[in-house]
Amino acid sequence: MIHLTTLVRSIPAQLALTLTLVATMTLSGCIVQSNGNTGVLEVNWTQSVCSTASTVRVRASRNGAVESEVTGILCSHGTQSLFVTPGTYNVTIDGVASNGSVVGSATLANLTVFSGQTTATAPISLTGGSGSGEVQLHWTIAGESAKFGCAKAGLTTVVVSLLAPTGGTVLSTAQTTCSDGGINLTGVAAGTYRLQLDGRTSGGALTWGNAQPTEAFTVAPGTSVIVQNPIELVDLRAAVSLNWQFSDNATCKSKNVDWVLIDVRDGANKIVVPMTDPYAKKPCDIGPNSEYDFRVIDMQFAKPTCAIPPNAKGLIICGITDKAIGVSVTTIDAFTGALQYGGFIKIENIPAAQHTAITTPLYLSPCNDTNNVCSAP
Repeated sequence: MIHLTTLVRSIPAQLALTLTLVATMTLSGCIVQSNGNTGVLEVNWTQSVCSTASTVRVRASRNGAVESEVTGILCSHGTQSLFVTPGTYNVTIDGVASNGSVVGSATLANLTVFSGQTTATAPISLTGGSGSGEVQLHWTIAGESAKFGCAKAGLTTVVVSLLAPTGGTVLSTAQTTCSDGGINLTGVAAGTYRLQLDGRTSGGALTWGNAQPTEAFTVAPGTSVIVQNPIELVDLRAAVSLNWQFSDNATCKSKNVDWVLIDVRDGANKIVVPMTDPYAKKPCDIGPNSEYDFRVIDMQFAKPTCAIPPNAKGLIICGITDKAIGVSVTTIDAFTGALQYGGFIKIENIPAAQHTAITTPLYLSPCNDTNNVCSAP
């Protein structure tokens, strides 16, 4: 095993995560045929815990709610099937002693059940006790193994973030080589989390990741959470395109405007592409026939690298990894160089890995002290 030290942002240093690269996951699921309109979760466990546990409890949760629970299963049986509606589940297995105390547990996250099929797990080892827990996970790149997918996508590193169950707050982060394909987070404090993975290029750009964080799961003291299915990383770089026009419908020529300056801000309202950037100066009358460099702003690279999407408006902003961006456009008077007209638009709910053409133009109005339309929003 290779151990790496993680970067922990908001949990105590003594609970810092230690990463163990997982060359081979300890658990692998298989799919066997079943009948009916529901699906079956076949949960299997080793009998090593049965020296102290007399029965086992199995719970399957989806969207944070328990959908199926079976208790009082003889530990020596080593298996239990749950009939559930198709979907993705977190499954918790508890070994219970005769006095009712839980003596061993394990959690499997991201188990997918299909209609008319049985999703069966390999035998799970139930561990328990006090102290921290661990999370085991692995990933694929656009459906390919990390060995091949990381190289094809130009990804060198995967950043793993433990998020709060709601709100998306990052509680801690860790990273490892993308081609390793998996990681074991140990020393994880008991609590409820979600996972966000981001693929990083050699240039530092975070351009790939899981399209949305995993479903919430709970790490109990001294137990393991095993993310059963690989977390798929996809190209999250989105693009938007838009046009602008003067609020009085005047032409650029009639306003004595040849060029505009553009600010692009990320979802945290931080300027990513400032007006001083050479590629932030665009023709006022930009259109589908304008040159590539006049039309494109890339939020990942100083010199644009993305292709112009079909049916794009005049200005294309690509390399977007946020769900929202802000765009500010300010005109330059051709005679005086003064900034005379401007406007700002906030674009929200940007779908990942897609091009979105903004149908409503960004309207440019005279700069004034009341609205500050020509200053940074």
